[in-house]
Amino acid sequence: MYASYEQELAGIQEVRPKDIANIYQDPGIILVDVRTPEEQAVSMIPGAITRSDFERNQDQYVEKRIILHCTIGYRSGLYAKELAQKGIEAENLVGSLLLWAHEGLPLHDSQGAPTTKIHVYGKKWNLLPMGYEGIW
Repeated sequence: MYASYEQELAGIQEVRPKDIANIYQDPGIILVDVRTPEEQAVSMIPGAITRSDFERNQDQYVEKRIILHCTIGYRSGLYAKELAQKGIEAENLVGSLLLWAHEGLPLHDSQGAPTTKIHVYGKKWNLLPMGYEGIW
């Protein structure tokens, strides 16, 4: 029997996108995108860094509030558990990139320009708000 999402991510602190929408004005928050480079090439939350950048420079983020995200919140939740085992506190962005878009918050492409494209896994995950385009 498989564990549910809630069971697998039990104990992980979560935050909603609307609660950190002012991330651009808050130097105390670091947003870490744990998706693959292929997904990140389609779009990212402005100001987010990649997981590899975070891991390479982890010491400079010790005093920051670390918030992790992926596409729906599962991979970032697992990474939050992994970090917790290492003694690093991190929060998971509920609904991650999909909820971010549904709440009308901005995304940018690999050149830093605003975009409405989001990498999803296929038609099943193409649950985007009107005006957005799913890429898979």
